[in-house]
Amino acid sequence: MKNLAFALSTFLALPCALAAQAPTARAAEDALLAKHVATLRELVAGPPEAPRPQVLLLGTFHLDNPGLDTHKPKYTFDVFGEEGQRQLAELLARLAEFRPTKILVEQPSDAQGSLDRWYASYKAGNSTKTANEVVTVGFALAQRLTHERVYAFDARPEWLPTAPDTDEAMREEAERMGKLEFLEDPVSALYSRAYAQGDEIEETLSLRQRLRLLNHPDMLRASHGAYFFFAGFRVNDGENFPGPDGFASAWHNRNLRMFSNIQRLASAPDERLLVIVGAGHVPILQQCVQCCPTLAWVSAYDFLAPR
Repeated sequence: MKNLAFALSTFLALPCALAAQAPTARAAEDALLAKHVATLRELVAGPPEAPRPQVLLLGTFHLDNPGLDTHKPKYTFDVFGEEGQRQLAELLARLAEFRPTKILVEQPSDAQGSLDRWYASYKAGNSTKTANEVVTVGFALAQRLTHERVYAFDARPEWLPTAPDTDEAMREEAERMGKLEFLEDPVSALYSRAYAQGDEIEETLSLRQRLRLLNHPDMLRASHGAYFFFAGFRVNDGENFPGPDGFASAWHNRNLRMFSNIQRLASAPDERLLVIVGAGHVPILQQCVQCCPTLAWVSAYDFLAPR
């Protein structure tokens, strides 16, 4: 009987013993793999302490609300009102602490000359009443830091030759495939509701807080999901993919070109690039920066946190 009791107690204790060992085994294997990862990464990027250009992606809403995006914000930020000016001053002071060596704005990179003339005009005292993140944030900060130039890094996308490039063309493809219902995806309506609620929330926040909310990691992931539920992304027949080949491919192509410009402008290890861009671009650009071993990503969400 004693032996039976001993055997039973040993059997019952076994799961506890295994559970106690599991974290140790996990920790040991994690450490082993982390060591291998560090070795392999160092082959590409050099030692962890090696200097590399820093990139702060500041995802913004459009201060002038031109109505070009799918979502049409309900409110416009009054940047020239007394409270707007106070909040803008707070934001500019915080961004100045990053000490950017270059400020990049969402303007076509093949029109750098036009941007140069625009910035020169701003420094001469013109365009100072323009409500636009390029001017209100980019130019204002560049002038404060005595930068000679503000850098254009946007790019026009390359559309696949056979891809539908209008809503009408996409509807024709969806109708041909019998997939019209995919143009009215119910998830799109949920995103619309979330955007509307976001507008209401943002009205209660300061400019710094609004931008911090836009750059919250979970907000970026969730907002990026919208690109897979509109513009007929799911339209395909198993052989032809007009949905993914259309706007979604052009959108990714545009962002990859933008990242190529970021890489080009990160020309020295001590560069500190402040990239001012519509928040919808950030998820793709952030992934590119984080995956690039020659660049160091700086979180706007953390950088804009209260002090």
